[in-house]
Amino acid sequence: MEKVEAVDREAHRWMIENDVRSWSRHAFDLDSKSDHVTNNMCEVFNSWLGENRELPILSLLEHYRRRVMVQMQAMAKAKNDWVITVPPVVHRKINGLIESVRNIEAIWPGSDEFEVVDNNCLPSRRYILNLQSQTCDCGMWQLSGVPCLHAVRCLLFRNIRNMEDYVDSSLRITSYLNPPIKHSKVGRPKKARKKDADEEPRMTKGATLREEKLHQPQQVRHVNIEATVKGSRYLRSVELKHVVVFGCVKTVEA
Repeated sequence: MEKVEAVDREAHRWMIENDVRSWSRHAFDLDSKSDHVTNNMCEVFNSWLGENRELPILSLLEHYRRRVMVQMQAMAKAKNDWVITVPPVVHRKINGLIESVRNIEAIWPGSDEFEVVDNNCLPSRRYILNLQSQTCDCGMWQLSGVPCLHAVRCLLFRNIRNMEDYVDSSLRITSYLNPPIKHSKVGRPKKARKKDADEEPRMTKGATLREEKLHQPQQVRHVNIEATVKGSRYLRSVELKHVVVFGCVKTVEA
């Protein structure tokens, strides 16, 4: 962050003000199996809609439904022609990683764990990798669902050629067109819309009233209190005032 601030203070301020989960890979949700940090997908989607994006919302959704239906049918037909267990884009990614492992050193202690030395950066970095749990300290294997550069080097070290078996199940052809499994979360489901990272919180009516009470002057009034002391009755005039304690109005003696 200090290096970013030295180059561009505005960029550093933007990163501080926005949720880290929206711009940094290390904070991404691992269940999504995506390592993209660009807006290319948004631009492609916008271009895919074409001139129809100017339509009213219902007409736009109907057009989008038809396009998705045709696209899914085309992909289902193309799936029958694939001779591999993963989509072509994943297969090409693995082949590209195989050609880039020459500067990676794998140290095998005899189990499923490896100590990997990455000499692509100076100074070199060391990572612990586990083939069975499909995890690497670099985090890219867990994030993308595809074996990272260090995992590919370890698989080649073990002479494992079928690297598609180490791709996450959600990225394989068997589940390519199936809807994702939805796991119900514990507790009552949330009804409120999920806000953007840079969206200001919306103040509720109750919160607005409480805020107004906090800015109101203290209300003081005189009352007579009747008391009994040792059998004799008397009246005492006291001042009471309303104060706000943790958002609640309390009456105390002035």
